[in-house]
Amino acid sequence: TAAEYLERRALAAVEHLPVMQPYKKFFTEDSPAMLIDVTAPDRETLAIETAKAIAILTEEGAIDVDFSEDEARSHALWDMRKGFIPMFGAARDKGTVMLTEDCAAPVDSLADFVIDMRKLLDRHGYEDGVLFGHALAGNLHFQMAADFSKEGETERFDRFSQELSELVSVRYGGSLKAEHGTGRAIAPFVEAEWGARAYELMSRIKSLFDPEGLLNPGVLLNADHMQHVKDLKRMVPTDPLADLCIECGFCEPACPSAGLTFSPRQRIAVSRERARLRQTGEDEARLAALDEGFVYAGLDTCAACNLCSLRCPVGIETGSMILGERARRRDDKAREIAHWAAGHRGGLEAAMRLGAGANALARTVIGNAATDAIAGTLRSVSGDRVPRVSEALRPGPGAPRPPAPLNRRADPKRDGAPVAIALQPPADRIVYFPACPTRMFGAPKTEFGLLPTPDAVIALLQRAGYEVIVPQHAGGQCCGQPWQSKGFPEEAKRVGAELDAELSKLSEGGSLKIVTDASTCAKHLQGGAGAEVADSAEFLARYVLPRLRITRQLPVVAVHHNCSAQRLKEQSATEAVARACAERIAVLESITCCGYAGDKGLFTPELNEWATRFASADIPPDCRIGVSTVSTCASGLSERAGVPFVSLASLLELASRPA
Repeated sequence: TAAEYLERRALAAVEHLPVMQPYKKFFTEDSPAMLIDVTAPDRETLAIETAKAIAILTEEGAIDVDFSEDEARSHALWDMRKGFIPMFGAARDKGTVMLTEDCAAPVDSLADFVIDMRKLLDRHGYEDGVLFGHALAGNLHFQMAADFSKEGETERFDRFSQELSELVSVRYGGSLKAEHGTGRAIAPFVEAEWGARAYELMSRIKSLFDPEGLLNPGVLLNADHMQHVKDLKRMVPTDPLADLCIECGFCEPACPSAGLTFSPRQRIAVSRERARLRQTGEDEARLAALDEGFVYAGLDTCAACNLCSLRCPVGIETGSMILGERARRRDDKAREIAHWAAGHRGGLEAAMRLGAGANALARTVIGNAATDAIAGTLRSVSGDRVPRVSEALRPGPGAPRPPAPLNRRADPKRDGAPVAIALQPPADRIVYFPACPTRMFGAPKTEFGLLPTPDAVIALLQRAGYEVIVPQHAGGQCCGQPWQSKGFPEEAKRVGAELDAELSKLSEGGSLKIVTDASTCAKHLQGGAGAEVADSAEFLARYVLPRLRITRQLPVVAVHHNCSAQRLKEQSATEAVARACAERIAVLESITCCGYAGDKGLFTPELNEWATRFASADIPPDCRIGVSTVSTCASGLSERAGVPFVSLASLLELASRPA
């Protein structure tokens, strides 16, 4: 089905990957490799076809033929091949632009074509360039890097392009573009490939349909024989996190703001243009306009979820780049306010709960329409500084009381005051930290009589045989992630250090496990407290669910995988718990990050609305409830998806509640 060629220099860009380690022992100075895929309609035919392929490869002198039907390994090898272009691009020198083309020659000439292409690259000083391609189609890609800001680089590229045209089109009778669009870099050589007569005919047809030259002017047919060395791209270094990017766009499907404002690729491209304009000073008005527009399109509507890094073959975290720029833009006054807020976390938490409570009360007293109208007016008058509120926004339960030890219970047979009697054996001990989003924001009302998340977590842990340790004064305690996301890393570190110290003390220096109930907080906490910090989804699936007896299942439950849960690779754990609570689950496939992003659902609600615009289509008609692992995400989904979303713990507590 496929046979992918990789020359030795290409293999150097991916040989660090775990899937490539078994093959490194076969690599010599110039040994190539082929990634071959054999497909058949049934196992018997597959065995025959595979045996044929192995026999041919062995006869042709392959050093090692490694055959495997392991699905995970196959996916890893193909991910390596699919991600090769950006991985090689990340290895180029900073400030250089990556050039790539896809030419082709007759398949029976491919071996000679590879050798001649290698000589061409080396002859023009592109020794770092690499060759790879689709062998069954005679399709050969090459990649190389160039810095067109250097003197003589444009002339070198021109000489290379002229010889490339001669080699491919004339000597091999091949094609300069085998599978992708022609583009201006190849347009000057189309006539050499197709001949003057065919070129003239194509030009006449083009002029008949497009006499004014409005449709893709100069992209396929171009009379300018020097077009390939004009308007050459520059990739000015702008941020160490993003300088590796070749703007391939693999990241874009994961971004909640793509299509609303900017995708990660666009954020990087605009940042590079701003850096170039600052460097050259050539157009101050354009730079000022880009800087101003970047505030909303680049900064305010970036969820900083970093899901883009999961799609990027080299793991570029564009969200972290944006957090860095937010921090650089903060002035002394903003830092003073952030410092004051960090010192008054308890009061701010109480104020947030009070505000959410006032919203809920107003909707009960004067109705939704009047509440929305008043809130909308306040938001408009304040210049969007007042948060947008919704019917789904509910006040949270606050910090839970530290529960009584599990190994003691009241004696129901005694009159008057209950008498505590010991249970044997003593329970396992665990530290539970109720995260600030869970304390501040509660779940929407449902028909199922669910417990608030902190109460549900404590009930589940005790039901599974754990003695639960909760911070005595959890109100106001925070991991620091909200300050980090706002661009105040110093305050984030200070606030987080206080919680780290508290959790380290409660966990007896890390000897006890710590569990929290918000994926975002778990992601931020991991590695900080000197103990194992688990998200509730992971802990419930691994340690709690096996100890429970499920007494009730709902017909179907919708499942949202929060962005931090995805980065923690908790999808399977979340789905395992949800499946225990329901006869079937419906994963929200249309959503990557929901765009609520802490408080952006309150202050930039259009991001949440855009990111969840298809969510209702993922909800089955008989579904009456959904789960998420962050309370703020659940609030946004409850409003946008059409069913209430609650915490995983609240649902599991219901499903395992004693009859």
